[in-house]
Amino acid sequence: MKEKPIEVTALPSWMRPWERFWFTPTDPTLLGAIRILTGLLVVYTLIAYSFSLQSMMGEHAWVDLKLRQQIAHDSPHILGTLDGNLKIPPTPKAPTDPDQVFYLTAYFENFITVPNYGILPCSREMVKEFAKLKPEEYELLKPHFDELIKDVEKMKPDERARRVPPIHFTGLEPPRDRKQYDYLVRYTLKWRQPPPAYAETDAEAEAIDDYIVAHNFDPRTLYARGSPIWSVWLHVTDPTAMAWIHAAFILVAILFTAGIGTRVTSVLTWFAMLTYIHRNVHVLFGVDTMMNIILLYLMIGPSGAALSVDRLIARWWAGRTGPEPPPAPSVTATIATRLLQIHVCVIYLMAGASKLQGQSWWNGTALWSVLANYEFAPMQYGLYNDMLRFLAKNQLAFDSALTMGCYFTLVFEISYVFLIWLPRTRWVFLGSALMLHGVIGIFMGLKTFSMVMLVMNLAFVRPDEVHRFLAWLGAAVRPRRPAVAAPPPPEPVAVAATANTKK
Repeated sequence: MKEKPIEVTALPSWMRPWERFWFTPTDPTLLGAIRILTGLLVVYTLIAYSFSLQSMMGEHAWVDLKLRQQIAHDSPHILGTLDGNLKIPPTPKAPTDPDQVFYLTAYFENFITVPNYGILPCSREMVKEFAKLKPEEYELLKPHFDELIKDVEKMKPDERARRVPPIHFTGLEPPRDRKQYDYLVRYTLKWRQPPPAYAETDAEAEAIDDYIVAHNFDPRTLYARGSPIWSVWLHVTDPTAMAWIHAAFILVAILFTAGIGTRVTSVLTWFAMLTYIHRNVHVLFGVDTMMNIILLYLMIGPSGAALSVDRLIARWWAGRTGPEPPPAPSVTATIATRLLQIHVCVIYLMAGASKLQGQSWWNGTALWSVLANYEFAPMQYGLYNDMLRFLAKNQLAFDSALTMGCYFTLVFEISYVFLIWLPRTRWVFLGSALMLHGVIGIFMGLKTFSMVMLVMNLAFVRPDEVHRFLAWLGAAVRPRRPAVAAPPPPEPVAVAATANTKK
């Protein structure tokens, strides 16, 4: 009786399916195929940049270097609350005397908010600098006070905001001297809200005002300023040097596509794509994001272990001859493939869930804004316009086509994460992806984006299916040799006569 091989695992038996999911060695041929297709799209994109490199990445580009550096260094980043409100909820103190009640009501009436530093122990004369109210108007505003206090009591700070200086939630202390009081009055009247803190010097107050004018945020209320990015185009501005570096990036992408020094060229290609995105975020599109996602996982996995020049060099170096065996299975190939598969599922799930927030996807009219869009749709073709007119004139055809298209998109994107893993529905969803992105590429003009999304879907193709396709492709492109007729066998009589002669 043949014994079963012992399975070496590091986890308990109930977690072995999870371990096999991530760490079962896989043939890296699939990653090699994805590398070739992604590399072709990267080379195409970089060549497209060549025709307008200075307009997009130069010192005086559409987004010039000075503006891009300002955005990179000083762009505001806000820590929002869990309810989506970017403004930090104030926490005023309860009033203790009629003057404070008058101040709170007058402040709210004038600024449509409450002071985040609490109730100042001020007199009505001091209040006049904030609110120009007549004494008889106080009684008219007083009924709003009870409702205002109830709303304030409901305001709870976000727990994540503990990472922000506590001044936002403990409240600004009352001014200690005339200088702080003047700053409080001037800031509140100028910016229609109280300051989060007092300015130490006049220069600091002027710098704060300049930042508010430029970015509409007080720098003291920000979670962070600027972005931790780097791009070679933020430092190299000479057109000649830029052309040489750009040509080097194209060469690296070609080497990566061919699988030459893949471990190095994969990192350089990924870095090159980030360089263009970080220099000009206005050229960032869905295809750039998806290409960077794929390049990241190709950089993790052994994408050059199959269908590459690296493999041919390794075979030549080892002196191997004869038919090429399949590449050795690899655990890192499995990890990279699984990561890419999960990322694709998350992308589709988020896309479908976000569409559920739009009313046009529920009533089935979302596709019309795509099909009849002059910027994307191929409106220059008469046949396409005739199809749109036919749909517009036939209510039943219009509603049926658009509604079915919307619901098909929603069902595909939301159920993709659940059903793509099942063997019976895997090819159904891969075929649906081909149909969906084919329509997007044709009717929205997003051909490159559609192709890169189809490349991402290849992560769910099995390596043996890739080998069968490559075998079919090799048989299809290999020229057939004409059949050579076999020589006729010698006649029996002639053989017998020769034998008698020898005797």
